[in-house]
Amino acid sequence: MRIRVIGGGLAGPEAALTAARLGCPVDLYEMRTLVDGKPRLTPAHQTTEFGELVCSNSLKSESTNTAPWLLKQEMRRAGSALLRIADETAVPAGHALAVDRVEFSHRIAEAIAAEPLIRVIREEVTTLSTPPLQNEDGAKHVTILATGPLTSDALSREIERITGAGHLAFYDSISPIVDAETIDMERVYMAARWDKGTADYRIRFVYLAPVVLDQIRFYREHMQAVYAILGVVNPSLFDLVKTNDCEGVPLNLFWLADEVAPLELMTPGKAKELLKNEFNYVIPQNAGRHYLKYHLIKAGCSPELVEAQLGHWEAGQEPWGPFSNLDPLDFARQMAGYIPDIMESSGWRVLNRNWR
Repeated sequence: MRIRVIGGGLAGPEAALTAARLGCPVDLYEMRTLVDGKPRLTPAHQTTEFGELVCSNSLKSESTNTAPWLLKQEMRRAGSALLRIADETAVPAGHALAVDRVEFSHRIAEAIAAEPLIRVIREEVTTLSTPPLQNEDGAKHVTILATGPLTSDALSREIERITGAGHLAFYDSISPIVDAETIDMERVYMAARWDKGTADYRIRFVYLAPVVLDQIRFYREHMQAVYAILGVVNPSLFDLVKTNDCEGVPLNLFWLADEVAPLELMTPGKAKELLKNEFNYVIPQNAGRHYLKYHLIKAGCSPELVEAQLGHWEAGQEPWGPFSNLDPLDFARQMAGYIPDIMESSGWRVLNRNWR
């Protein structure tokens, strides 16, 4: 029995390779091809290769007991050719299985080319009823339709004609691929998506406004100056930071947030790690804001004052607007009763408690 497989994405090559392994001759149709030396593609594809991943290069989670992990385990045990190729072309991706998309497609093409029972036909299929689907001995063909969401308009109409039903909707997005060398790393920083994965996967480049960059540069210069002065004004403390002899002893110098929370008090070891001459420390996101909010709430500051202090409002919706009993001067007076105490509790010496 000859198998006709329509579609050269993921499901099509998997079906073709499986059928051939079981001894069935296969005709594998793919409409993407070269016409007069130019590629004929779909709106999303960039190449004519089999198994091209037009969106993410991730094949979902490899975390034990998740649904994607279970599905892939079942496919591996069933002898899936594409899962074997995916494992061979895997790239670092945190908790997920992700592949080198170019090598992945290349290996699929090699596997298909090496299978004598598979015949690749580079043409668009527009009908599922003609020519007569039967072999020379009269046995009928079996057709596997694996064209996915990028089915051509003509074949889409044919499917609608045969089924007598309209189409299901499919929505997706294409992940843009950019050359990392074209990104100005002085103006962005990398943040993990959902705090999952590693620095080489599921990261987002977050733009930093010029005013933020200026603040970070000032902070870096300030920290370098503190480190330099520390050796002069407090040699013993400088030695603790430099030699890290007293790991775990809290030093009320600086507060940090480890990935925003939980809060962490500076120790000699942490200071030694961060206060380097080259100083490559990246300020945690919202570190100071989370620390301040925590201690304001702990001190009994009202939610209205906390939200006003953190700037959780937009122009025209100021916390001292027409629907609030708070005015700017009253806000400043009330906050003056909280901020100095928080600073002193953190080891800072407040020079003027009557700030306005």
